[in-house]
Amino acid sequence: MAMARSHCKQPEFSLAKIAIFAALPADALERIQNCCSRRRYESGEPIVEYLDDSDDVFFIAAGEVRVTLYSSRGRIVNLRDLGAGEAFGEYPAIDGGPRSASVEARTRCDVTSMPAGSFQELLAAEPKVAQGKSARIIPAPTHVEIASRVSTHREAVTRELTRLCRIGIAERQCSALLVKDIERLAEMVHEATGE
Repeated sequence: MAMARSHCKQPEFSLAKIAIFAALPADALERIQNCCSRRRYESGEPIVEYLDDSDDVFFIAAGEVRVTLYSSRGRIVNLRDLGAGEAFGEYPAIDGGPRSASVEARTRCDVTSMPAGSFQELLAAEPKVAQGKSARIIPAPTHVEIASRVSTHREAVTRELTRLCRIGIAERQCSALLVKDIERLAEMVHEATGE
């Protein structure tokens, strides 16, 4: 049973600490802040569930969350952990689809949320916030870390990453991994797993 969420009674958190808002002027941040609400989640408490129809976008003010999904065989797959300054949940706000993964508090965390309509208005008004088709993962996870999260072995990860680089979907950049086409990668995952 999920624990009750409580409103935070802490000093106001500045959205300037969220990576996607860092380049915005103070007046824009204030307008955005007025559209948001903030809540505290306890460790292990669900924030969003896989396939639910909620569409808020979330920004982590403090603490860590874990993004997970279930494989076609029913196994839990930990996709990644996110920390303060990061965002999640933007895809349902953009495309209106259900949640593609579950997210739960890994530690006690404070999370600011924004309704989908406000997020769409923000993307239209502030092009600096709009997210493109690519993403840079810094630092790049090791092949062993990826393998442990998807229940496979390092060699399989190495082969697949090499293939993704060869077909232009991914690129290794020093200590980072650049995913050049998130949508195409998601399509490939769906084709391979049916999920």
